[in-house]
Amino acid sequence: MTSINKIEENKMTAKLGVKMASTILGITQVNIDFIDGVGFRNTGSSSVFSPQKYKISFNLDWLRQSEMLEVLATSFHETRHAYQKLHTDFHPGLKYSEKKETVDSWRTDFLSYQKPGMELKSDYLLQSIEIDAIAFSHYLLKELFKTSTLIPSEVKEEVESMIKEYHYIIPKERTKQ
Repeated sequence: MTSINKIEENKMTAKLGVKMASTILGITQVNIDFIDGVGFRNTGSSSVFSPQKYKISFNLDWLRQSEMLEVLATSFHETRHAYQKLHTDFHPGLKYSEKKETVDSWRTDFLSYQKPGMELKSDYLLQSIEIDAIAFSHYLLKELFKTSTLIPSEVKEEVESMIKEYHYIIPKERTKQ
């Protein structure tokens, strides 16, 4: 497959992943764009959710070399951030409700967000919005595609605990079919 075809295929996969996660979460689909890797501050970052623009930007350089499941996992992860942001902004009528403590923690994380970086990797991963997004992405891949992703060891216990709380999203009887 040529590099151009792989990018186009992964763009479609990213759009599909965002649409799937948006539908599952009951949120308006998030805006998406694709940016040359130079536009990403952290070299190698796959994507970023902009809360101010309600938009997910995907790194084209990353898409060029990524596999479909990585793209789906990233799409699910970033869409979960959009869901979190809607909750912190008090949008009425969302499909799911979240505990006040959870939303308060998300709000704090958005206001004092620790960006990913090698020296602050733990600080980034330990944010409640990141643990939740990692857990959600892992959960959807397992439930929808019967596959899993690597969970960073720093947050493995927290992520696995959180996944158990997602039983309401995709009822077990639906996944047995």
